[in-house]
Amino acid sequence: MPSRRAVAGIAVLAILTDTALWAVATWMLGRSTARWSAQAQAHGWTVSSAGQEWGGWPFAASLTIGRVAIGGGARYVPGGCDWSADRVVASVSVAHPLTLRLAAEGQQFLRVAHAPDLAFVAASAVARLPLVQGRRTGGTLDLAGVSGGIAGSGHPQDVQVGALSVVFEADQDQPAARAPAVARLGVRARRVGLPDIGRWPLGAIIASLGADAVLTVPSAGPGPDGERRDASDAAAWRDGGGTLVLENFGLRWGPLGVAASARLGLDPRLQPAGDGTAEVSGSGQALDAAAQAGVIAPGLALTAKAALAVMTEVQTPDGPAVRLPFLLRRSTISVGGIPVTQVPDIRW
Repeated sequence: MPSRRAVAGIAVLAILTDTALWAVATWMLGRSTARWSAQAQAHGWTVSSAGQEWGGWPFAASLTIGRVAIGGGARYVPGGCDWSADRVVASVSVAHPLTLRLAAEGQQFLRVAHAPDLAFVAASAVARLPLVQGRRTGGTLDLAGVSGGIAGSGHPQDVQVGALSVVFEADQDQPAARAPAVARLGVRARRVGLPDIGRWPLGAIIASLGADAVLTVPSAGPGPDGERRDASDAAAWRDGGGTLVLENFGLRWGPLGVAASARLGLDPRLQPAGDGTAEVSGSGQALDAAAQAGVIAPGLALTAKAALAVMTEVQTPDGPAVRLPFLLRRSTISVGGIPVTQVPDIRW
């Protein structure tokens, strides 16, 4: 049996070792957050916060940052984007000191390009980033129990998402780089609950929704000090070869299944334009449900089903599907050469 003095010595050694590891993790956390903030601001992003508090001992080094706000990204998305959260807890565990964990808490806001501002909360919102990175940088983001809606709409829980996962990867951005950069993004969502306002002929729950995106961005950056120039940034993005390629788009909503791919850019009027192909299964049942709910006229449903019957049929894991080529030109979406709907112009 070990003596009490030996046990006490082992305990003291364990505490000292853990404290040393915690100090190393704290140093790495402080160094990585400061470096990231400096790099982001050097590339035209704005980063602000209000107050910091260290903690996490003995198993992790943690830094709680209040009222975090990040804006910019006009190089990647014309019009840029903004995100903010009440708090962000950055942490590095003693067991895994090379992985940075970021947990966003409280109310969050997100704006992408000229889309409406979104306000949301999540039961869990955690990003994981490697602290040692090479030519490319990336990470993962996992959210659960998300509820939100358009900011200021008075309906803060219009949409609810059971689970949302994001995988992202991008070239390390160099201010002096001349070659276009490439960013990759994969998004998967499960159990998307739609607002209970109105009637949803296919049901109020989208079972699954996701896509992979490859974004090619030109070497030209945003305006001075990250200033949003909107139209001029959009023109530079287009003229420099900016494109968005959607791959592996998938939707399962009631009887309807969609698998699609597309390539998008901006036309001479700085409006979205592109083309793609979709494989649609369960279209007949979906059209019948829409007609029964009064969303479309029964005659239109019959006409659409007749048109789909002459389209190319393919076999998919969900059964037979029709292949539909689509085109977005001059703010009009055409399917199989037939104009279907208008897309509102972006007012830069």
